[in-house]
Amino acid sequence: MLLRIRNAFRAPQFQYPALAVVLGTVVLLAYLPGLAGPFVLDDIPNLVQNLALVPTTLTFETIQQAALSGISGPLGRPLAMLSFALNAFFSQGLQSALAFKVTNLAIHLLNAGLVYELCRLLVGRLPAPTRQEESWIPIAVTAAWALHPIQLTSVLYTVQRMTSLSAMFVLIGLIVFTRARIRFAETPSRGLFLMASGLALGLILGCAAKENAILIVLYAGIIELTMFDRATLGKRAKVHLGGFYGVTVLVPILVGIVAIALEPTLVTAEYEGRNFTLAQRLLTESRVLWWYLGQLAIPRLGELGLHHDDISVSTSVILPWQTLPALAGIVAIATLSWIGRRRYPALAFAGLWFLAGHAMESSIVGLELAHEHRNYLPSFGAVFGVVTALRGPAGNPLWRTWTYAGVALWIASIGFITWLRAGIWSNDAQLIVATARHHPDSAKSQAMLGELLAARYHRPDLALERYRAASKLSPTEPGYLIDLVRVAYSNAESTRLPPAGAAFPGKNQNAPQIDPASGGDPARTTMTHAQLDNPNNAESLARLSDRIATQLHSGPITAHTIRSLVATAQCSLQGTGACRAVLPEVVKWHHAVILNVRAKARWRRTAVFSLFDVTFDTADYAGALAAADAGLQHEPDSVDYGLMRADALIALDRNDEARQLLAQVKHDAISADQANSISALQTKIDRRRNQSAPHRRGSAK
Repeated sequence: MLLRIRNAFRAPQFQYPALAVVLGTVVLLAYLPGLAGPFVLDDIPNLVQNLALVPTTLTFETIQQAALSGISGPLGRPLAMLSFALNAFFSQGLQSALAFKVTNLAIHLLNAGLVYELCRLLVGRLPAPTRQEESWIPIAVTAAWALHPIQLTSVLYTVQRMTSLSAMFVLIGLIVFTRARIRFAETPSRGLFLMASGLALGLILGCAAKENAILIVLYAGIIELTMFDRATLGKRAKVHLGGFYGVTVLVPILVGIVAIALEPTLVTAEYEGRNFTLAQRLLTESRVLWWYLGQLAIPRLGELGLHHDDISVSTSVILPWQTLPALAGIVAIATLSWIGRRRYPALAFAGLWFLAGHAMESSIVGLELAHEHRNYLPSFGAVFGVVTALRGPAGNPLWRTWTYAGVALWIASIGFITWLRAGIWSNDAQLIVATARHHPDSAKSQAMLGELLAARYHRPDLALERYRAASKLSPTEPGYLIDLVRVAYSNAESTRLPPAGAAFPGKNQNAPQIDPASGGDPARTTMTHAQLDNPNNAESLARLSDRIATQLHSGPITAHTIRSLVATAQCSLQGTGACRAVLPEVVKWHHAVILNVRAKARWRRTAVFSLFDVTFDTADYAGALAAADAGLQHEPDSVDYGLMRADALIALDRNDEARQLLAQVKHDAISADQANSISALQTKIDRRRNQSAPHRRGSAK
């Protein structure tokens, strides 16, 4: 009886659900410490500051508004934004990130199930797989993929749901495609239809979450090249299959090449805000790919993090010296994978899949050099290659035993590292301090620590050191100098120290450490702006301001540059004392950005709006008018700039000009908000006219 029960539970209908529950529980436990963590970095502009993302009611209008509120990617990623909006509606809005991170983890677990199914289909295509191989390889690959710490940012970094959600649709599409391809030999017409349906499903829905889902066509081509033998097909079936891949793979590639050739700015425009060229990025990415592979094989907790701007740029094939070997290694992977696709299909699949997965974000597109979430789907190929390479000789029980033990130990190790890393992500201060400590050469990490020290712990002295360090590490980024000025002139007093035990990198390792709840160190609570070792007089501020203005006028403008500029503008408006002293410099810096020919249109637009706010709120209405005119020089048909100009004209009592301008704007295509603004401005004109009428009548008497 007991033997029957044991054999029954070994049956697939019991075994696989049980394994799914076990693996899901382990993944949940690994990520559990980080689920309570906060929103970070890009979560803020994409989610927290996105007012359209929290619908009060679920109507077609609010859903559409939320879905189209994305600021990332050329398509706005509406499906991902819609999922965020639903999270916000059914939870606490944007007050807590918990519901968002739980949803991210649920997507990751679902993706793990999809990875298992795709892996199972692929293993079944390998030469003479045993029943044991068919069962344990998909399980091991799925466990390693789901538990690997390099996947953590795709789960706990809320906005990276865009990556995991896009991957979900790509995996679904590839599973449909692979199943249909297996049946193609029996029913070619139906097989082609289902293959095309799978790719279309993954492509359309995937791109609605993130644009790199377009790589599904490359993934499909790699599955065909490595896992299927076309020699047994009939001539007509071969023709149909060739036509299918010509349309789905070759045509999109050719269209992309032609589009870039005809309009190179599709690629080059993104490099205007970078401190590296297209050629330098391609050289550097060869080293970055090997760093990814090294992390996938043996993850090092200290090297993982939010920022990887501490990776040096390759300026030639021999500088740094690792560039040439890295390039040769990438070429070798691609060449050997192609040559060995018949004899070693699993390894060929692994190499080609990994390279294809990085064909967009690690090639010519002018993105930052490295981010861990870019490995979410590409890592499947690497993990698949490692596990299948350990299959060893068929029928060798000793090898199989050692293989099982080695793979199990590896999976347990990477799962433990993920658990440790999730604990770091449970608290934003802990995450920031750890990132800065582990990446002392990362300008972004040092600046992020500076912001934490200044804003939360009221330690401008320590913050200034971090901003100085960031500026030295990234001398082409003026945003760090702007941050330095803002902190130095914000008149912030040191009222609290960091929590006990929080050691900071650099010169402050031995800084006093006390519990902030105790009220701080009395000897340090009276530090004012005059005591800071920073530009604190008119002469030094003028020199630094000129340096900043020069960089803003001719150098690259980044998202951090604009955030720092706007934050300093708000400080000069809302602050007191010394902070208001930088107002003239802030105005100068805004004009420098607006005149910078390398600045992206959206950065220039933000600078125009910010400059208008600064000048208008300080009653510099002539300056506000100049800001609006500067915007109109770049975008003459902008309704928003026209409304800004009308507002400035009204403030200058040039009401007739304002009325004419509003009448002209009315003829343009305007939104509901712009129509409301026009009505408000017309009301302001009427009110001013009524207020001045008694004065005119009194003067006439």
